[in-house]
Amino acid sequence: MKYQFSILRYYHDIVSEEFLNIGIVVYFPETFFFTFKYTNRFRRVTRSFLDVDTDYIKKLLQNIDYRLSDKSIEMKNHNLFNDKFDFKTIINEVLPIENLTLRFSEIYYGNSENTQDTVNYLFDRYVNKYMEKNERYSRNDEEVWKVFKEPLLKKNLTDKLTSHKIVTNDYEHEFEHCWKNDIWHINEPISLDLKEGSTILEKANTWLGRATSLSEVKDFKLYLLLGKPQNKNLNKYFNKAENIMNKMPCKHEFIREDEAESFAEELAKKIKIHQ
Repeated sequence: MKYQFSILRYYHDIVSEEFLNIGIVVYFPETFFFTFKYTNRFRRVTRSFLDVDTDYIKKLLQNIDYRLSDKSIEMKNHNLFNDKFDFKTIINEVLPIENLTLRFSEIYYGNSENTQDTVNYLFDRYVNKYMEKNERYSRNDEEVWKVFKEPLLKKNLTDKLTSHKIVTNDYEHEFEHCWKNDIWHINEPISLDLKEGSTILEKANTWLGRATSLSEVKDFKLYLLLGKPQNKNLNKYFNKAENIMNKMPCKHEFIREDEAESFAEELAKKIKIHQ
C-alpha cells in the first residue's frame, strides 16, 4: 500500500530556522485514511527552548488531529479523491502556511505492508530519535553544580554554604549556595550546555535581566559557575553568552568548570579568614 507523509516541526526561532520535529502525519490514498501522531513529551521541548507556550502548542496539535480526522471521514463518505487532490493541499488546510510556530515539511513517499507498523516506524525515526538525542546532549544547572560541588565536598565547604534571598521593590530571587562576610557571596551554577545556540543566548539574557532587577541591592557578589557546551560547534554561542552576562550591573565573576578545583581552594582560604 502506498503512503505519503510529512513531518510536523516546532520552530522556536524563525530567523535562525531552529526547530524540533514534534509530530508526523501519514496519508494512505487507497483507504482515504489520515493518521496523525505527535509527541506528548513537552518537557523535552521546554528543556531545549526557553519560554515555550506548551498550552498553545497542545491546542494547535489537537486542532490538527481533529481536522485531519474530519477530513478523512469526509473523503470516505463522499469519495472526494480525484486527480486534482494532493496531500499538500490537505495539510495546508489543517495548518495554514501563515502559521510560523508549527510547519509541515515537504512531502515524502513510501510503500507499506502494515499501516500501524509504518506509522510507528516513521514516528520513532523522525520524532523520538531526535527528542532523545536532544535530551542526551544537554545538562541542567544541577548537573553543572555537581562538577563544582565535588571539590567543595573534599574541603568540607558545602556545609558552610546556605540559601539567601535577595529582595527588591519589584523582584526577588533565592539563591542556594551562598556565604557571607562583609557581603553575600553567591555561587550560582548556570548550564550553558544546551542543544541550540539560540537557547544558550536566551538563558544568558534571562540571567542578565535577573541580575539587573536585583542590582539595586549592593551587598552581594555573584559568582557564575558556568557549564560549557560539550558540542564544540556551540562554543561561539557560549562566548556570546559570556559577553551578554558580563553586562550585569552587579559585582560578578565567571568561573568555568576547569577552574572548579582552584575555585574551591580560593573559597576555602576566604572562608577560613573570616571564621
